[in-house]
Amino acid sequence: MFQQLTEDEISEASNIPIDPANEWTPIMPVPDGVPHKAPVHRGFKKKPDKVWPYLNEKGKLLGAIARFDLPDGDKEMRPLTYCEKGDQQKWRWQAMLSPRPIYALDLLAQKPTAPVLVVEGEKAADAAQELFPDYVVTTAPMGSQAPHKADWRSLWGRRVTIWPDNDEAGDKYANTVVKLAKKYRASFVAIVDIPPEFSPKWDLADPPPDGWPLERLKSLIETAPEINLGITLSIGSDIEIARRVNEDLINRHGDIVISEGGVWRYMDTHWEPILDSELRRTVHRYDGATFGKESIVRLSKSRIDSILNEFVAMHDNLDYFVDAPTGINCLGGFIVFPKGGGDPVLEPHSPEHRCRHVIPASWPSNNSDDIWPNSLLANLLGGCFKGDLDAADKINLLGEVTGAAVLGKGARLMKPKAIVLKGETAENGKSQVLDVIRGLLPPSAVSAIPLGKMGDEKFVCGLTGKWLNASDELTSAAAVASDTFKQVVTGEPITARNVYSPAVTFRPVAQHIYATNDLPSFKGGMDKGVQRRLLVLPFNRTIPEDERIDHIGDRIATEEMALLLEWAVNGAQRLLKQRFFTEPPSSKEALQDWLYGSDPVLAWLDQGARLSPTAEAKSSLAYAAFKKWAENEGYRGNTLPAINTFSVRVQASDKGISSTRTSAGRVLTGLTVHSEDLPHDMMQS
Repeated sequence: MFQQLTEDEISEASNIPIDPANEWTPIMPVPDGVPHKAPVHRGFKKKPDKVWPYLNEKGKLLGAIARFDLPDGDKEMRPLTYCEKGDQQKWRWQAMLSPRPIYALDLLAQKPTAPVLVVEGEKAADAAQELFPDYVVTTAPMGSQAPHKADWRSLWGRRVTIWPDNDEAGDKYANTVVKLAKKYRASFVAIVDIPPEFSPKWDLADPPPDGWPLERLKSLIETAPEINLGITLSIGSDIEIARRVNEDLINRHGDIVISEGGVWRYMDTHWEPILDSELRRTVHRYDGATFGKESIVRLSKSRIDSILNEFVAMHDNLDYFVDAPTGINCLGGFIVFPKGGGDPVLEPHSPEHRCRHVIPASWPSNNSDDIWPNSLLANLLGGCFKGDLDAADKINLLGEVTGAAVLGKGARLMKPKAIVLKGETAENGKSQVLDVIRGLLPPSAVSAIPLGKMGDEKFVCGLTGKWLNASDELTSAAAVASDTFKQVVTGEPITARNVYSPAVTFRPVAQHIYATNDLPSFKGGMDKGVQRRLLVLPFNRTIPEDERIDHIGDRIATEEMALLLEWAVNGAQRLLKQRFFTEPPSSKEALQDWLYGSDPVLAWLDQGARLSPTAEAKSSLAYAAFKKWAENEGYRGNTLPAINTFSVRVQASDKGISSTRTSAGRVLTGLTVHSEDLPHDMMQS
């Protein structure tokens, strides 16, 4: 609309003085036949780099806003109008008459029923208009500087959503526009909740962050909560407002679910958490609401927290996701495993599947049979266990572990296990296997909480809704023996609290996998509850350098996602049929070695003691025989239990040994001691 000036016009314009008295009056609209030429700005000594025309409802030019790009990378905006003073008329760097027109009045007139999107600045308005053609996008002249000087009467009866710049000035702009839109009776007014991953000062003219396609951006507009300055309540209590919040969210999202301290909405393939910012802004609607004769609701942070706590408490369904149907939620649908056996089938996505995550791959993969032998996945698994007599069992176990993770049922199995990948040497593949299993799941389904942090409730909170907890740390025997570890492996309810948040009760469902070079030692022995919850998978081979493939785990998760999902589905099918994990012989041996290394009493009973159902031995002699054997086996003296503890652990060993106190001292029934079992300075009595 605005043509570039000639060199003569530029030279002439540079001599035009700025009139400080501002006696020039804008002519709005610009008369027909007037050339649309922006003069050179005296201060910037250049013509504008971009000009945005402001038109009236009939498409007539009213004025413009121009942008000047400065050498330091900054920018300046200036208003441009066609003015008159006496019999003189010309273009001047001067504001339009107040109240100033808003942008795109012509489109607002052409689309009287279209929803309106208000942004900050003409550049963002043009970009947003291309992104969201179903909307009419407008802004105030000079953006956040003077929205109160603009004429917003064209919003009368319209549905209006405001998308401010992501900064403090944007918030002030949005709040001002809300009041003005309400003043002119807009039928609906909302402000977009900008997610935290958007950078400061971000607007719709900027590229969106990764993971934000157009439809997801549009959903922010469609789900923006209404701001209502004229709500009437009955009594104005927290409970009443909490009930209203529930109604508002259902009206906006359809069915919602409150579980484990979170609020969830269904998004085509899975349940997604509603952001805390949206929940809080929904409560914000009731600030200023009236109740009684003259009472007004005045919200503070603590009262908003109270309302949301009551809202969650009224509707919390702890087991909603835990009691989900058994299956795998992938991009193509929900993979169901028939209860009576048979091959899995694919069903369309449904909220009744109660899934919080979706595997980023489709099934079935339609891969041919010759894909597997030449795949990176087969290369990694085969290389890790090459030469192992139970290699097939180990590979099957890893498939079942991956299946348990994608089922979201690791803690709900008949015999849930935490899997310990043990490899004493470097370059044995266990870290790459962890990368493969992590890579199959979306990041939202994975945590990496080491066992040493399980006693800290703010870390345990991180298990909420996770399908996999995978860590490269297993250094604390005390953490392995803790009650919290037993709870998270078997999915018992846990109450935990994150920083500055209320306590949350949830049922962990994650499959736990830990990688380690050394197994921690248990000074007091490993109790049976811990034993039942551990499965050790040895990685015995150091992969030769000429067989290694850099970042093979990440590559499998990127290049062979469909094959990886098929492997997990097969593992899940096998696991559900068996009802427990395949346990390779070497895994049983590794756990037994760990158990004996942690409990010398149990090791002695299994390898050094003389057991006989009817035999008897003084506990002091049995203890002496035990100490001699333990020292010969290399156990350090300071790790051996005292005699009283020894007697208790012998009786608790399930070896059929009992204890009786006699006049001669304590006697153990079920074992015997020979003289050669004792130190040289002792004799069997």
